[in-house]
Parts: sequence; C-alpha cells; structure tokens
Amino acid sequence: MRILIADDEPTARSILSSLFKRLGHEPTAVEDGLKAVEAALTEPHPEIILLDWMMPGLSGPEVAKKIREQHKQIPFRPYILILSSKNNRKEVAQALNDGADDFLSKPPDGSELLARLRVAERMVTHEIELRKTIAELSKMIERHELLGELVVSHQPKTVNSDTQMVHRDEIQGFVTAAFREFNTALTPIDQGNGVRFPNPLCVWEAIVLPQQQAWIDIILEMGEGTAAHCFEQALHRPPTTKEKETLILELHTLIRRMFQASIQSHGIATVTPYGARLKKTEYTELLKTGEANILYSTTNGGPLRVTIIRSLTPKIEKEPKLVNTLEFLPLGFPHNSSTPMINQNTVIDKTIRHKINHLTDDSISTQTVVVMEPTETTKWFQQS
Repeated sequence: MRILIADDEPTARSILSSLFKRLGHEPTAVEDGLKAVEAALTEPHPEIILLDWMMPGLSGPEVAKKIREQHKQIPFRPYILILSSKNNRKEVAQALNDGADDFLSKPPDGSELLARLRVAERMVTHEIELRKTIAELSKMIERHELLGELVVSHQPKTVNSDTQMVHRDEIQGFVTAAFREFNTALTPIDQGNGVRFPNPLCVWEAIVLPQQQAWIDIILEMGEGTAAHCFEQALHRPPTTKEKETLILELHTLIRRMFQASIQSHGIATVTPYGARLKKTEYTELLKTGEANILYSTTNGGPLRVTIIRSLTPKIEKEPKLVNTLEFLPLGFPHNSSTPMINQNTVIDKTIRHKINHLTDDSISTQTVVVMEPTETTKWFQQS
C-alpha cells in the first residue's frame, strides 16, 4: 500500500520509510503539515497516512481535518494514524474528532505499530472494495435501465386498449433479453408438458397502476439447477446457494424493469412499492380471476416459468379502523389534504395502521382512507 509519513524529524522519517519498504509498501515522507495535505490530495493518493502531532505549518490533527474536508478529491477514505508523545485524553479525543482514525504514543513500539498497520490495511481494503462494489452495482442498474429502454423501443406497441396488458410476444421478448444478459439462450416450450422445478426458486414483485386501478403480479420460477446453469454461463464458475438466489432476483428485476418501461411508454403511471420477494417453493396459487399470461421456456440447464397476472383493484374508501396491513394508499391520508400525514403510494404496515387508528384530531379521524387492496398473489408472497 501507499503510505504517507509526515514528521519533522529526519531520523523518524528514515526509520519508518525503511520499515515500510521492507514490508512491501510504498512509503512517501514529508517534513511538514502543508506538504502532508498536498501529498494526500495528489494522485496516486496514499491509502494510509501517519502524522506526527507537532509539525511546522500544520499539526497532525489539523492535517487530518483538512484531508477530511477535501474528501471529494479522494476516491476512498484513507486511514489516518497520529503519532505523538501527547497523552492528554481531551487532546487525543479532539484529534480523533478532527478526522484521525487511530492514535499511537511516540516513540511507537514496533510490534504495536505493525499491528495497527495491519488494522489500517484491512480497513482501507474493505472500504475500497465496498466502493468498487457500489460503483459496479450503479453501473449495472444503469445498464439494466438502458436495456429496458432499448428493448421497449424495438418492440411493437401492442398494448390491449381494454386492459392495458402488454402483449404475450412482447413479454417473451423481455424474458429472452433478460437471459441474454447472462449469456443464456431460451427456447419457448408448451405449458402442457407438465413442467416441474426441482429445488424451486420463485421470485415475485408487483407493479401497481394507481390511475388504472390495476395490479400486476410478476413471478419468475426455476429450479436451482437452471439458476446454476445461467450463473455458470455468465461467470464461468459454479455458484454458491446465495449466488443462485441473487441471480434469479437479478433476472426478475430485468424482466420487471422492461415490462414496467413498456407500460410507462404509453403514458401510464406505475409504482413498485412492495419490493421483490423470493420463496423456495413453486407458485401454485394462481388466481381464478384476473388476466394471466404464463410463459414456459427452457435452457440447457432446465425449464423456467414466467407468470404475469393483471387484476382490477378498485379504490375503496374505508374507515380508519378498518384498514389492513399490505393495503396500498394511492392518494395518501388524509386524501383531501394538501399536506397529508401519510404520503401517497405507501404500503400500510403495522406502524402506519397504528398511526391511522390512533389519530387524536377528530376532524382527521373521521376521514375515510382510500386504499387499493392487494391481490391474493401479493398476500401469498408476503407471508413469512
């Protein structure tokens, strides 16, 4: 790692530089606080910074504070260790408050310094890896959103004007495009083949259309073998159990995003308030009512099923004491207020239900609550 040493004593700089070189690090030494700030903010940035407390220009705590104030210039958070003969607790506490991560008495014990250095390495490595993961996830989300727009833009506008249901062929295109992202080819198959999913994985999420008073449940099912095959096609290694679950969640997100983008391209407002749910079971609770599209496909690793059910869920006015958890608030509450206590597009949980049921203002407590009741499919997946 790159280590910055700031100390006005040449001997201390020389000893520490030699030690860190022997350990395989890349030390840089400066003799005052101003140069320490400049070195910390210059690429390549040091991952670990050792600061003497008393230095010309700026003290160690002042350097730490300056570096933290300029954090936007550094793509990670360097670990700052202050070395000092000071042992006053208030001063040490102030140094830590100013941005230092650790404090070590000077002259440091060799074994203790190395132990603190290993802690710094672990902390910085973890922080850099975490930021890298966040950046990769952000790029993935951007790519998926773009993918949804591209697929929708190349699909014919075949929405049924009576039901606003996306055409079956368009849905198949979304599913195919999602699996193509994982380098997996799909072949549509007849649903009459008695398809079953060994060790099933099942993911659900709902899209709510408040203006249309409609509800769309989207379910993706496959066996663990199919998930493992898709993962291996994409990353060329076998997955862990958790990675198989992550993969099917990611595939479902892709399909849902493309489906949602298609609906929105027709000027229809949509909301996804519940969040995806994964169950290790087959979905067998198909609704007797509602408009459903069920698509079966197969990969070299096994079959899969996508089920999309559109149900009418009219807005209902209820007394506050009659609202239930999982119900959806399309208008907020009170629905005739310019400053509602509970925002629109909210799912009622126990806390919100309690809040509604215990209003003390009579002028509000007598107001009705406008809700859309969740589908049976939604309730099934929300069960523990």
